[in-house]
Amino acid sequence: MNYKLYPVRKRDLDKPLYLLVKAAILTHSYEVTSAYFLEFDEEAALDLKQLFFDHATHRCFLIFPSRHKLFRLFPSEVTRHHAIIAVYDKAKAGLLGYYTLDSREVGNGQPLALNWHDWNMEEVPIPVFPKNAYELLQSARQVMQVLEAHGLASCEWHERLATVCRLLENEGDKMHILHNGGLYDHKVLRQFLKEQGLEQPSVVEALDELVSQLEHYAMYAVSIARKIDQRMDYIYREKDEKSY
Repeated sequence: MNYKLYPVRKRDLDKPLYLLVKAAILTHSYEVTSAYFLEFDEEAALDLKQLFFDHATHRCFLIFPSRHKLFRLFPSEVTRHHAIIAVYDKAKAGLLGYYTLDSREVGNGQPLALNWHDWNMEEVPIPVFPKNAYELLQSARQVMQVLEAHGLASCEWHERLATVCRLLENEGDKMHILHNGGLYDHKVLRQFLKEQGLEQPSVVEALDELVSQLEHYAMYAVSIARKIDQRMDYIYREKDEKSY
C-alpha cells in the first residue's frame, strides 16, 4: 500500500508526548531497544534505552489517564498528567508506579525529564485497551466532511486524514496512523480551522472527538497491538520520510 507519511515541523511537535510514546515502545523487547535511534539532542539525557533493562520483569502500558476507563478514576495526582507509562509487576499484577515526561525550567531553557512516580498498589488490575479502529475511522471521516463542506478538500489535512482512513481500512501501520492522524500536532489542525473561521461548536466537537479517538487508539496500538505486530524499527529508522 503506497501512501505519504506527512512531515511534522519541529515547532509543531508535541515532543513530550512523542518521546513518551517512544519510551513506552522501548519497553517492549530487546529487538526494539536495539533499533533505538536518537532524534533530538535533548533525548540523550533521558536515557530511554535503559527502560527495557530496568523493567524486563514488568509490564508497561501507555495510558492517557483522562481517557482510560480505569485510570480516570484515579486521584488528580495521576489524572492531571496528559499521558503516562504505567508499570505493573508481572508476578503480583499490581501497579508499581508510573513515568511522566515533563518539561522543567532550568535557566533560560526547558529541558525534558523522565520522572518516576511511586504508586505500589497490588489491587489495581491490569488495564484493558479496546480496539477503536472503527470509531477512529468515523471521527476522521467526520473532520474530512467538515473540510469538504467548506471547500477545503484539497488541503493537506484532508489528505492526511484520507490516508488514515485507508490505513485503518487495510489494517496498516498503526504508528503511521497516529502520525498522519495528528496525535503529535493536532493543534495545527485546530489553528487551521480557526483561521478559516470554523469555530462553530459542531466543528470543535468533531475535532475533539478525533483527538480523543487518536489517544484511545494510541493506548491500544502501543500497549496491545505491538504484541502481534513485528516492527522493531518502525519508529526509529534514520532515513524514514517522517524525519523532522
